[in-house]
Amino acid sequence: MASKADLSYAQSFSLTNFLIQTYGREKMTALLVALRDGMTADDALQQTYGFDIDGLEDAWRESIGAKPRPVSAQPTAQPTPTFVPTIVPISGGSYTGQAVGTPIPTSSLGGQPTEAPTAQRGRPPIWLTLTLLAFCCLLLLVVGVLVLGFIVRSQNKKGGKNG
Repeated sequence: MASKADLSYAQSFSLTNFLIQTYGREKMTALLVALRDGMTADDALQQTYGFDIDGLEDAWRESIGAKPRPVSAQPTAQPTPTFVPTIVPISGGSYTGQAVGTPIPTSSLGGQPTEAPTAQRGRPPIWLTLTLLAFCCLLLLVVGVLVLGFIVRSQNKKGGKNG
């Protein structure tokens, strides 16, 4: 198992190094931004470098002197991008009842921020708000009683009363 992992890391490094050495860091950054923005690997490679995954593997194999890859009639499965919602923190501002998209910073190339997909968000249930308020009041009451108890005890000790 360890040898397969080592091989995988070595191949990943070799392929990444090939792309950077052959096409430059700017192209690699553009590829990563395209992938981050949800493009499939084939589409991102095609847009950035002008070839798809098969073309990348062929060019990389040629650059390292490896045998051409075996051709298969079965297509390679592509992963589907997963949506990760952006959570807007609760603030003291007014509630508009509308979902808010949060800008996602782009790469260091100075591109404009992109908008995150929005999701419907509502107010927290009133029972939850009241429960949290009651819990906070109870906690303050307990802390107040403890502090008051320490104050009275210290005053009793100063006055010579130890009872």
